[in-house]
Formats: sequence, C-alpha cells, structure tokens
Amino acid sequence: MSQRRNLVIVRAGDNSVHPGWLAGSARDFDLFVSYFGNQPGRYAEQAEYHEDRKGMKWPVLGELLQAHPELVERYDYF
Repeated sequence: MSQRRNLVIVRAGDNSVHPGWLAGSARDFDLFVSYFGNQPGRYAEQAEYHEDRKGMKWPVLGELLQAHPELVERYDYF
C-alpha cells in the first residue's frame, strides 16, 4: 500500500466531488473515504482506506479517529 505524508479524510455521498481530486498529476495525499450513501463499497477502489458509515459528519469523524489512532501517528498531516 502506498503511503504519502498527508491523509485526506472525506465524508462522501453519491454526488461527492472527490473523484476530481484524483485526476491529473500525481497527488501528494492518501485518501480515506468514509461513505454515507446507499451503495456499499462505492469509491472503495479509489482510496487507500474506505468505510461505509452513516451518521453526522463530526461524530463519525471522531469515531473514525478513535477507531484508527495509528492514522494520526502514521501521517504528518491530515
């Protein structure tokens, strides 16, 4: 698995604009997609990390970071 110095976490629905972030030149971030739509696994192939989780943005992000504390240590910026 690739690891860059930066991690971007996106709460993505069915109309997320994040696929546009991946087009073009080499990116300098790994991507964690936290998907809240109704198609399990959507966007999984586009990200280094993926989860299907419904809920409000900030509580879900807090739960994600509590469940994966190694992400805070593994990356310089997120």
